[in-house]
Amino acid sequence: MLTKAEQAPPTPKNFTFEWNGGFSYLTYLKKKTTVTFEGEKLLLTRQNFILGAFPLQPSTQEIPLTHINSMAVGSKINWFDMVFAILFVFVTLITMNFLPLLLTALFLWRTFNTNIQICERSGNSLNILTGSKGDANSFIQVLANTINQVKHSDNTETGQDSIVPQVLSNKPKKVFGIVSAGVVAILILLLVIASRGGFDNPYVTWVKDATVPGGTHHTMDEALSNDKYFSNVVWKQVNKGGNEEDVNKYVMYQATYTDQGASINIQTVFQVFAENQFTPVAYAIDGNGQDLSDWTYFLVEVTSKLDGSPPSSDKGAWQESASTFSTSTSPQSEPPTQTNAEAKSPAPPVQVATTPVKEVQTPAPASDAVPTVSLKDFKHWTPPAADLTYPVRLDGDNMDIVLGLDHPNGVKAQVVDHALGQGWDISLPSIEGSSPFDEFGDLLPDYSLAVKEHDFTQDGTPEIVLVASDGQADMYVWILTYNFMASEQGTNPLELLWSGMGQSDILMSGNKFLLPYGSQGLYEEYKYANGVFVKNTQ
Repeated sequence: MLTKAEQAPPTPKNFTFEWNGGFSYLTYLKKKTTVTFEGEKLLLTRQNFILGAFPLQPSTQEIPLTHINSMAVGSKINWFDMVFAILFVFVTLITMNFLPLLLTALFLWRTFNTNIQICERSGNSLNILTGSKGDANSFIQVLANTINQVKHSDNTETGQDSIVPQVLSNKPKKVFGIVSAGVVAILILLLVIASRGGFDNPYVTWVKDATVPGGTHHTMDEALSNDKYFSNVVWKQVNKGGNEEDVNKYVMYQATYTDQGASINIQTVFQVFAENQFTPVAYAIDGNGQDLSDWTYFLVEVTSKLDGSPPSSDKGAWQESASTFSTSTSPQSEPPTQTNAEAKSPAPPVQVATTPVKEVQTPAPASDAVPTVSLKDFKHWTPPAADLTYPVRLDGDNMDIVLGLDHPNGVKAQVVDHALGQGWDISLPSIEGSSPFDEFGDLLPDYSLAVKEHDFTQDGTPEIVLVASDGQADMYVWILTYNFMASEQGTNPLELLWSGMGQSDILMSGNKFLLPYGSQGLYEEYKYANGVFVKNTQ
């Protein structure tokens, strides 16, 4: 009979297993395990590779073959990889892009691995991870044969049954792992969507894809998301005051703008009505509210930089350059019904020029059905008359525009909010260095103030038009827009949208207004589109 030593395996047998790891503790980890048969012992040498490339100190474990009770092979799920695989499945379905699809395949490839489980008589279990199921099956078959050979060579073990490799059955654990990974992936996705205001809905897309007003060829996204000047760019939908009817109708843009080493944080809110049809309703720099006219200037300045032309240095230069822009604008929705006073007011006669320089034309066909409002339809206040109170309804709120004498001197122009019981002074700045007010704030001789509401933006909330005129040659015009965000914060809700000078009259119709000049029936026409009044040069 052969001795026990003579029946032992004569030469060591080596098996090497590699697990391409996963995001263990959020760090990519690779594990390498070398198994060596040495007589009646099994040597396990393990080594981890941080980031898949940097080896740590290996460790060796010795196991007597006679202490092994059972062995099995089963599948192993890398939970972190499963989370990211499911997450990118959702992102792929939403965006339909190739990159998230590629990441999905990568994480799925790393999710499913093979686990070799060796159980000792003491109850301890040893796990060896590998990416090759074939190598795992070969190893446990050799291990089982070697153990059985050792057991049968020992007279005291002859009565024991042979060890047979098994298949691990951990279906409940797998199901729990997949379900929990799916829940975590969905929560991560919802958190990301909530933090950025959602994936681009139609309203966000309409603003981003719209052409910058003023005849440029750039889209809003191209002008406001280029990485040369902007960082931390966010486009998202916002909800106005918790009103469900307003959900998805307001889009906020915010970014960090950097130029010549200086950075500012800008934020703009647009009210969106339809495709390529929106208007800015709020503009802030570093958290401080700005006039909407400043937003127009900023937008055109940025666009000029993209085109390689030098930016304008002041608003006057911007207004001058804006007159060269084309008037291609978006289609407008039907304007709201005029008040009875407006409907009864006859349209002023339209004069035709007697020279071929420029002819006065009636407004475009889209505005023909809208009554033309002229200066004589305004409410007028002439000092030293009593205060004029002009009621308006702005976004559902009842307000008054008050014109009159201030104390101890000067003229007051105020907006009063009845709901808040508060009033604010309306700023009427000088225009091109000229003003209808003297150094004490009083109107110059023969001048009067006039006020009228008109919905240039076609959004149901009218703009306020204030005019200072001497009734003959000089006229100053300020167009103010309602800022709902300022109103909710308790600050002045009227912001300057446009200002300019004309002669004797202003004609308003739909989203346009005309400023006649000279004695030949000539006029300047301005048309509103996407937050800008553009001068028509045709």
